[in-house]
Amino acid sequence: MLLILLGALAIGLVGGGRARSFAGRRNSEARLWARDLAVGVLAGLMIATKETAWLMILSSAVALVLTPEPRRWLRRHGGIVAGPALLAFVVAAIVLGGPGMLLAPLGFYPGLAASGGDHAHPWFYYLGFLLWSRPQTGGPVWSEAAIMVLACLGGWVGWRRSLPRFLAVYTVLLAAAYALIPYKTPWCLLGFWWGAAVLAGIGAAGVWIRIKEERARWGWAVVLVAAAVHLGWQAWRASFVFPADRRNPYVYAQAVGDVVRLGALVGRLARAHPDGNRMLVAVIGPDPWPLPWYLRRMPRVGYWPEPDADARRAVRAAPVVIAGRGLVRPPAGRVVRYYGLRPDVTLEVSVERRLWERAVR
Repeated sequence: MLLILLGALAIGLVGGGRARSFAGRRNSEARLWARDLAVGVLAGLMIATKETAWLMILSSAVALVLTPEPRRWLRRHGGIVAGPALLAFVVAAIVLGGPGMLLAPLGFYPGLAASGGDHAHPWFYYLGFLLWSRPQTGGPVWSEAAIMVLACLGGWVGWRRSLPRFLAVYTVLLAAAYALIPYKTPWCLLGFWWGAAVLAGIGAAGVWIRIKEERARWGWAVVLVAAAVHLGWQAWRASFVFPADRRNPYVYAQAVGDVVRLGALVGRLARAHPDGNRMLVAVIGPDPWPLPWYLRRMPRVGYWPEPDADARRAVRAAPVVIAGRGLVRPPAGRVVRYYGLRPDVTLEVSVERRLWERAVR
């Protein structure tokens, strides 16, 4: 979600800000620099956030070139803003992500994207989510076809305007890129689906403006209200009725409710320990996410992907040990409990008996 927010802000500055200057308003050189510095910083933050930012940035660049007004603008002002924007982009990416952040994704993402790994899916995977989806486990039908239909209308009615055309090209290009890449997870579709949602708003408004007959306008209003109610109902159902249920198509490699309770338990144990939040905690397992999020306020949490010699020393020293089930043998005299992390993934939690008794009494 952070990546999508940063990308939307950058595209808003590129598309929306340029649209005003294309319309004939002259911008000062300082204003151009400030705007493009902001775009460069946002692009750098995107790279520091997630490796798939490159796909969004490349799709935006191609959309910029394929849209007539931005192309003319680039010929006019590109030399002025390219340097500051590029500098801001590099600095933001390196400061927040480290020196290797700019090139690191190029080392592992192409191979992962090409193979798909555990997340390989066919090219139409996202279309199934968006048009008509009913999980194999049963449950209700899910569909966001209303957004897709309205987005197509938005691209049609707004094609002659700079921002709708830019968004249409960007959305189609990024959707095609994700369709071709075998690696697919539900959250990746947000990169292009937010653009479709904005185009859907343009389509709804554009059709309304073109309808002159009052009865037809009432009919279009009823269609839009019905679509909004249906989408809102699905959003409520996905967020509050099926937030971690496999009958929700967006539930994918999700955390289970136990991880929240485990985070609360460690916090309670820390309050009963003399070191407080500086209590030593050893976490052993190849993929403990999202547990680190729930332990983020504790500075002395150590993570080991496997029970090597260093991890075994930490197991003996730490009053609280969280490990994949069967990975380590808890020291004698400890209280052992089991918590779920993700579906079919269980954690074994061992706690010094005295600490346990102080915390739970």
